[in-house]
Amino acid sequence: MILVNEKKIITLRQLVNKKMQTEEKIVELYVEDFGWLTLLLDALEFVQDSWYNSTRYNRSVIEFDEENISINLKHVYKKNQAYDSHQNNQLYNLIFEEINIFADKIIAYR
Repeated sequence: MILVNEKKIITLRQLVNKKMQTEEKIVELYVEDFGWLTLLLDALEFVQDSWYNSTRYNRSVIEFDEENISINLKHVYKKNQAYDSHQNNQLYNLIFEEINIFADKIIAYR
């Protein structure tokens, strides 16, 4: 019998694998008490007129535990709701360098 939390982790694994095959390599998780968190499945770099103003985002690392109870995430971002493509305005803000999230706290993903 597969538990609800196991189903969440299995579905998340499938979503990550599916997104890796597409151009849009971003997964968003809605986590209780945190809101929407953004995981980048590939490193991104936005180059401006000068290298100094360029912005680089590290690829998120997603590690699933063997029991399908939690996931360990590295380089977790939050999308900047006020982003307006100004060179000093970041598209994503790093919110966690590393965090462990239990499956029962994951409400939704896209």
